Amino acid sequence: VAGQVGEHDCGLTPLALLAHTGLCRWRGGNDPQRRGCSNRRGASRCRRDSPIHVAGRRLEQALAIRRKTQTPDHPEVAGAISKLATNLYNQGKYREADALFEEALAIRREIKDVRGEASTLARLGLYWDASGDSAKALMTLREAAAQFAAAKYRGGEAFARQSLATAERRAGHLEEAAAEMLRAVELAES
Repeated sequence: VAGQVGEHDCGLTPLALLAHTGLCRWRGGNDPQRRGCSNRRGASRCRRDSPIHVAGRRLEQALAIRRKTQTPDHPEVAGAISKLATNLYNQGKYREADALFEEALAIRREIKDVRGEASTLARLGLYWDASGDSAKALMTLREAAAQFAAAKYRGGEAFARQSLATAERRAGHLEEAAAEMLRAVELAES
């Protein structure tokens, strides 16, 4: 699935990807115009007119509109919160992203939106992996993959398993990482 399940140009097998430094880097890699904030360690010093920041302001406006026009537990409110959290995560504003991910997750659970909950869990797992909490990341990404599988959403499950492979690799669990990457590739190709 282009842009989600590790679209890559390196031509390596899934097992070889584990040794590859980028582990299936997404197109755009570190290009600030295509992949998040140009200053990952100091997002507050980034240009405010960069695409990621402009998008963040628009997402804040969209969330404000959703909060005014929908009930607090509406799926569109949860979706807008999750999108803003993802934007903040991509800017390196992890604490702000965490609070919003948790809010979106609570709404999704309350309204029993399994697919939305799985999506939010996957993003939250990426956040925890980036912030160095591998135990929480692994637990959350496993839960996301299981929920996507239960909902029979193969694309989501492939994304969650690819993210889980990355987290397993960072935790030093290379065999588990290889197994998850192979499963992600199988799902993406089916």
